Order: sequence, then C-alpha cells, then structure tokens
Amino acid sequence: MATLTPKQIEVAQLLAGGMNITDTSKDAGVTRPTIYSWLKTNDDFLAYLNSLKAEQIDAVRIQLEALSTLAVDTLTAIMKNSADDRARISAAKEVLCMAGFNGKRTALFTAGITADEVAKNKRADAFLDSLSL
Repeated sequence: MATLTPKQIEVAQLLAGGMNITDTSKDAGVTRPTIYSWLKTNDDFLAYLNSLKAEQIDAVRIQLEALSTLAVDTLTAIMKNSADDRARISAAKEVLCMAGFNGKRTALFTAGITADEVAKNKRADAFLDSLSL
C-alpha cells in the first residue's frame, strides 16, 4: 500500500467518523473535488477509508454481542414478571423468533429433517400465528 499523505489520513478519519464530504472539506482544508477524486481514483485512500469503517463496524458488533445477554435477560424478566399480558406475550414472541420460531422456520429448516419435525415446525408456526395481537 502506498503511503497516504497526512491530509488523506485526516480526511479518511473524518469521513469514517460520519462527517459528510462538505464538512470534511472545510475541517481538513481540502476541496470537495479533491476528496471526490480520492474516493474515485485513489485505491489506497479508499482501502484505508474502508478499513476504518470496518473497524467501526467490528467495534459495534462486539458491543451488540455483549448487550445481547442483557437483552435476553430483559425479555426473560418481562415474560416472568410483567403484570401486562400483552408485554409478556410480546416478549415471549420475540424470544421464540430469536430461537428461529418466526413463521419462516418451516420454509427455512425443512430440508433433510423428519416428517415429525416438519409437523412440529408447522404446529409452532400456527401457535405463533395464534398469538398475534
């Protein structure tokens, strides 16, 4: 990878941080046409920008994975403790959907399984349909 200029690095970091091209141009002191040119013709610049964006996506994915346990715990608490039937049913449906029982399960998971399992999936789908609020 060719070496990027300090301005290219700054611009890539601003863009990866969510700043639009106009504001990036003003902050970095680089013209908008120059930024557009880098985006269209400079593969090293674009690769660096994409790597910064990928790092951000990975960081968000890690945060979401860490929060998923809390989300399931929250849904479980609502299912067990809420006085509101609609809230309990909604939480239960969400948990079932996360487990793959979302009405599309039969179509997605019927290949290569037994007739008994297909019948169970259909009963689960029918049950979920009956819970519609």
